[in-house]
Amino acid sequence: MTDLDDRLHALAHGIDVPTTPAHDDLVRGRRRRRRHQWAFTGGAALAAASIVGALAWGGGGTRAEPVGPADRSSSTESPTDRTQDPEIGALSSDKQLHDLLVDRLGLESTYPHRVSFQPSYDRRGRVDMLVPTVVVRDDRTGEVGEVSARVSRSWGATEWREFSCHPDCATYELDGRVVEVGLYANQWGWATQRADGTVVVLLLPQSATAMGIEQAQVDAVLREASLSDTVDEAAAWYATMLERGLWHFMVGQDSVVTGDLADATGPTVVASSSIAGMVAGEVRWEGELLVTAPTGCPAGFRCEVRDIEGLDFTFKWIEGGEHDGWMWVEHDGPRVRSRVLLEPWGDGVSVPLERVAGLLADPFWQDLAASQSVTTG
Repeated sequence: MTDLDDRLHALAHGIDVPTTPAHDDLVRGRRRRRRHQWAFTGGAALAAASIVGALAWGGGGTRAEPVGPADRSSSTESPTDRTQDPEIGALSSDKQLHDLLVDRLGLESTYPHRVSFQPSYDRRGRVDMLVPTVVVRDDRTGEVGEVSARVSRSWGATEWREFSCHPDCATYELDGRVVEVGLYANQWGWATQRADGTVVVLLLPQSATAMGIEQAQVDAVLREASLSDTVDEAAAWYATMLERGLWHFMVGQDSVVTGDLADATGPTVVASSSIAGMVAGEVRWEGELLVTAPTGCPAGFRCEVRDIEGLDFTFKWIEGGEHDGWMWVEHDGPRVRSRVLLEPWGDGVSVPLERVAGLLADPFWQDLAASQSVTTG
């Protein structure tokens, strides 16, 4: 691998690479894809979102008890079903890929396996990309770094061709396919698309020679890393709701903090808003098909319809009980009622209502499947 390392060093002098961390690059890529999807569906322009370091890209813990006098339950799921982790397929696949990196590259992980990135899904409900990560320590310096892979169904999701040496990378052939080799930001990388369409990107914090990794070990990862074709409708919907919520709620110093991905469950996202790093109040979002959504103001609530930027939103304040003063905000689209629950904070709520309205009016809600509808009547 020495000759390859020398070629990489030579290439590095002529490449202007971003100084942003790889994590931020991936997040930026997700935002760009979201803008493309909105342009395709004719959605309105979205405000730019920024990521705060404290954000955990995961779920909001186990499904909390119903909030408010209404009997709130899923229309199709039993209580047992609703306590299962919708991300179990993705978590299992991520763990398998993590173990593949450890085994094939001969790594010693500094920390136990943990999902580092929210899995993304395609329109069929299959995992679209996983980013298994192994934290390693340099025995010489004591510095901690990350060995990661990006296993995806497309080049675009990996961001390789936008932030790496491409199209000027060094190359070699593996099983009749081209492998690109070069720098991705400040990492050493290998990238290929196999005959089955799977794109695999391997990233190291140091050169392979410095880490004692041979080319045959790298090739083993490029050959073997794969994604499951299992369709997970619940996990895909949860991931979509989380991603859209992050897009709308994270602006400037405001953000949304969620729990560990392994705790994600149910057709409701449960999170906490954060203002300048301080946790401010609970926020939840979910949807219900209009065919089951009740009309009128339920008992135990005070209701009011307000116009926000030309659209009607129904505000329902809970009166009495443990959640006195908590507020549901709802919006009826063509086939789905979307809603957000806000915990009181100070003299109002912690999330600006225009951002709540933006999430509720987002066209993605109209793709809600019956199995993910949360009934309130």
